Amino acid sequence: MENTDIEAPSRYFTHVFAQPNYYQGKTTDFDEWYYLFKSFRDGHNLNNMEMECDGGVKNSETLKERACDYAQYAKNYPHRAYYYGTDIMNLEIMEDYCHARGKNYIF
Repeated sequence: MENTDIEAPSRYFTHVFAQPNYYQGKTTDFDEWYYLFKSFRDGHNLNNMEMECDGGVKNSETLKERACDYAQYAKNYPHRAYYYGTDIMNLEIMEDYCHARGKNYIF
């Protein structure tokens, strides 16, 4: 994240979405991830976030749990982009998974 130059391409787009990578990320500690992403967000004055859920959610409880966890954080962003790989069913899987836990995936 520290080597990201958002300023250069941002002049060509209405919104630049940060991809937080908690879903596939190197850290399993949500609080650590949250601190790093918040620092990045604040440092670049971003209010957008990309949500991730690819086909891995079909076979992994861990990826489903991570995607659902950070969806709860992403609801605070006014603009969200949803990445779901090439299969829209990934979004339905996540919506069902989160609803079963009393949460939403899509806000």
